[in-house]
Amino acid sequence: VELFIHQLDLAAKKHMPVIIHNREAGKDVLEILKERLPERGGVLHCYSEDYEYAQKALELNLYISFAGNVTYRNARNLHETARQIPLDRILIESEAPFMVPSAYRGKRNRPSYLVESAKFIAELRDMDFEELAEILYNNSLTFFGLTSK
Repeated sequence: VELFIHQLDLAAKKHMPVIIHNREAGKDVLEILKERLPERGGVLHCYSEDYEYAQKALELNLYISFAGNVTYRNARNLHETARQIPLDRILIESEAPFMVPSAYRGKRNRPSYLVESAKFIAELRDMDFEELAEILYNNSLTFFGLTSK
């Protein structure tokens, strides 16, 4: 916990966002972030919690990032979350070489497989893939403080 707090403080000092991988510490993570989240914000990377948890994270203005596990048939909590959270808070990631999308199960994950996760989320949200891809691109620019070309 002390190291996590130190990392948050360092990110704040350097004016950087944080990328948080939460494993079985959800309540503690949110409590610490309520007090220590840097001004630049953060993302819950490789999201695996439910929608209720996402709502609490969104209250802190965090992004939610989905990996290939969002495509898993039994990942209903992720499906609900990806379907309901605001579009301007969604990111995707490869989590390569792990969390391979279901279309490539049994293979080593690759960044090029991100398309499968994006297509899956677009279907969940009943929206055009190209529209979602543009939103995801813009969200990533915003999160990292970058500008388009």
